[in-house]
Amino acid sequence: TAAFAFRDQMSYNQEVDAPYFATYDDRIAQVKALAGAEADLAAAKRKLSEATSAEKRAEGARKGNEKAVAKLKSRIEQAENSCFFSCCGGEAKVERLQAQLDAEEGKAGALVDSEGRLEEKLEVLTAEVRTAEELVARKAALVSESSSMFESAVQSHPSEKMLYLQRAAADCRANVDFEAANTAALENVGRMCVTARGAYLAAIRALDAAQSTNRGAQFNNVLGGRNGGLELMENIQQMKRNNLMQEAQAQAQRGGEILASALAQVPPPARERYPGLCQGLGDVYIPTLEQMGLGSAMMEVFGGDLMDAMAGMRAGQKIRHGLDALQRCEAVVAQQEGLLRALLEALRRDGNAAAAKLAGVQQELAAEKETIWEALREAVGAPPPKGEGGRRSYAVAQTQAEAHKAAATLQQAVRASKVAVPVATPVSNLSVAVPVGASPGDLITVQTPRGQYRVAVPPGVKEGARFEFALP
Repeated sequence: TAAFAFRDQMSYNQEVDAPYFATYDDRIAQVKALAGAEADLAAAKRKLSEATSAEKRAEGARKGNEKAVAKLKSRIEQAENSCFFSCCGGEAKVERLQAQLDAEEGKAGALVDSEGRLEEKLEVLTAEVRTAEELVARKAALVSESSSMFESAVQSHPSEKMLYLQRAAADCRANVDFEAANTAALENVGRMCVTARGAYLAAIRALDAAQSTNRGAQFNNVLGGRNGGLELMENIQQMKRNNLMQEAQAQAQRGGEILASALAQVPPPARERYPGLCQGLGDVYIPTLEQMGLGSAMMEVFGGDLMDAMAGMRAGQKIRHGLDALQRCEAVVAQQEGLLRALLEALRRDGNAAAAKLAGVQQELAAEKETIWEALREAVGAPPPKGEGGRRSYAVAQTQAEAHKAAATLQQAVRASKVAVPVATPVSNLSVAVPVGASPGDLITVQTPRGQYRVAVPPGVKEGARFEFALP
């Protein structure tokens, strides 16, 4: 029989002949025979779980019966030894308790037998689970062995197209990882901006509370004069106002620091790729909020009602200025959040396009490997495999299934955008889900392995529904 030997300088050096393909086909036949192994294992585990629960309930019933028997015996003994046994109906009580005891003891045998049968069933089901686990492990080993045989053969006899597609797949995978890293970094920046805006809002709430407290202090100053009780309340309100103003400054400082740290972490590729969106990112302003100093405190403590009023008006003015500054800061952060959302959406589209391209290249690579595999089979005179699948190798079928799954996952990730990514299929007809917000007649962008296409949503196809179109 003719044999193919390795002729290129690669890490693979697999000689293939007819027996090699016969071994491979045998492994695939065994894999197909074990197609339901995982389902059988899941069913066996479910039965074992149900039997385990039933056995625990039976054990609980037996122990409850034993406890009831012991309690009844103890009560009978107490009744018989009671000094009131003969004069207070003790004999009748013992008879009632004895009847209950006889009934409980009558149940004991059946409960023990039921528990024993369930224990035997558990042993059988445990053995079935072990057998099912062995079959699943055997199937995994067969899949691994057959995949290794397939890869060794095609990698030992590569075509120029296969080598090109492998390089392209590696580049695409690196691009996908690169886009994912950029997206993750920008998502973290977004979360930090939300935290920074929360700090600014907390500062605004603190100053609002300080303003309300200051007005209360001014009211008590006018109403109470030098009244001891109202004077004490006024002093407490003034101290609370000062604390709230200091809290507002601390929150504003915290918000500015978080925002500055967040914007410094915007990925450089995002700034280079989308300079327009990034133009407003980086503007950070930390306002210095005016506080009540020692002079104002002296006026409020020792200055009398008139000085109290002047200090209160001064505090109100400082609070208003602080609120204006904080509101401007909060508006800037809100604007930057909007820019970040737009930038993140752009990066996600780039990542989706990279993932779609990778899925397409992987399918092309799988098809080329299949071509090489079948050429080798034909050259050594090995018969085609039997059963379903024909010329299609199991390893390539698995590869294409994985590519299809990756594309389907990708499609779910972009349903919120106006870009539709079709599920990859080995034929030219592509299945597309209508994105959120799109309606019949709208043009949507469809990302395919061959590039982007503008497609009109067919009449009657609603948001979230699917339709098919043929690649030109």
